[in-house]
Amino acid sequence: MKRGFFVGILLGLGLLTAACRQETPAPVTDQPSPTAAILIETVIVPETVMVVVTPTPSATEPFTPTPSTAPPTATAVAQLTPTSAPPATTATAAATRPAPATATAAPPTATPAPGPVLLYFRTNVTIADPGQTIRLEWDSERATKATLGHIFDGRMTIDLSDLPPSGAYDYPIRPGQRNAISFFLSVEDGDGRWDSDGFTLPLTCPDPWFFSPAPDTCPLAPARVSAGAEQRFENGIMLWEAAERRIYILFNSGSPRWSVVADSWQEGEAICQIEPIPPGRIHPSRGFGKAWCNEIGLRERLGWATAAEIGGYQTAVQSTAYDRYNSLYIRAADGGVYRLGAERASWEKLTP
Repeated sequence: MKRGFFVGILLGLGLLTAACRQETPAPVTDQPSPTAAILIETVIVPETVMVVVTPTPSATEPFTPTPSTAPPTATAVAQLTPTSAPPATTATAAATRPAPATATAAPPTATPAPGPVLLYFRTNVTIADPGQTIRLEWDSERATKATLGHIFDGRMTIDLSDLPPSGAYDYPIRPGQRNAISFFLSVEDGDGRWDSDGFTLPLTCPDPWFFSPAPDTCPLAPARVSAGAEQRFENGIMLWEAAERRIYILFNSGSPRWSVVADSWQEGEAICQIEPIPPGRIHPSRGFGKAWCNEIGLRERLGWATAAEIGGYQTAVQSTAYDRYNSLYIRAADGGVYRLGAERASWEKLTP
């Protein structure tokens, strides 16, 4: 009985094991476990990159096994495809590009109109005589008026203003003009802009010098020729010119080096008498004596005369013709020439 009981139990266990084998499917060893997958789709919008995240069905949904030789499903893992759009800064926010800055163009600068131009300024002669009337001509563009002037010895003088911008003018040269004369003309517009030009016109020299070799400039006037006198002193010389009744006093030292005074002595007029007269010295007389006595400080500077007065010869006086800083030339008793420098600053004896 016990044996039959155990046999029955064994048979029941065997039937139960067989039933379990038929209902339990064999395990799939080459198929991955079903897991939740995420499908990432990229949507490109102009100027904006959007990333949309779409979940795939849950892993709890039924899973259909596939043969072990089939490749993994293509949608199980999604890959981003490179595009020309810039990458997003995050997976959950839209990155927006700032609009490019627009450059503001500067307003065009107006080009100023050109100023006046003096086309020419000329005269109808190549050399002129003092006292002659010459014609000056000019032409210009974009000017409203002209100004005419001349330059002599470095000094500018306006002769006429508010002349027409193009025209001609008859210009009288002064009779006392010497050597050359320089003209200038400027034209101007309403805005104060200007243009100018000029030229130098040489002049003939109407008078010769009284001595040779002569200076290389024209004298102011003909030489004044008249009776002359000369006397030497301890510290200088006195010269007399009858034409202008002048006495020129030349000092050996000090300043000024020469001066000129009027000869006011009249025939028979008494002059001072300074005593005692040193040995070998002479008391000046007549016009020289009066100036020597009366001009303050003259006697002290010149001292006593060392020789008698020389007269009875013809002197000559002539000057350069500059507007300033002129030299004066005086014929001496021995035929030489004294040159008295400009501004009374010097003198010298020239030998012709």
